[in-house]
Amino acid sequence: MEVNSDENDRTIRVAGQKEEEEEEILKKRILLHPLFSLLVETHIDCIKVALGEIQDNDKANGKEEAKLKLETLNCADISEFDLFMEAYCIMLNKLKEAMKEPLQETESFIEGMYKQLNEINENHPEPNSSA
Repeated sequence: MEVNSDENDRTIRVAGQKEEEEEEILKKRILLHPLFSLLVETHIDCIKVALGEIQDNDKANGKEEAKLKLETLNCADISEFDLFMEAYCIMLNKLKEAMKEPLQETESFIEGMYKQLNEINENHPEPNSSA
């Protein structure tokens, strides 16, 4: 019975090592992928938008850049993984745009309110308290 337990432990260890190796290979594939830098950049842009650091002068549209980078690969070489990376970049870009729009609307509203308050303040100066 102990022999059977040892074999099970060894099988579990071997399976765990194989899983770790596959995970490392996948990480390397992701890091070396042509779209990885765009993916990271788009992710950082999403975080910036969430923090309120909206920038209107985006370098390039993430969708277009992802498609251009994939087009440089040979059509026969495009795998499901390539398509996944492209789709992930596009979705992150859409998320960034979806987050950016309400923040810009809010910012415009607040700026408009400040202008109105300043106009009211300028048109109706405080009465002198010396009477």
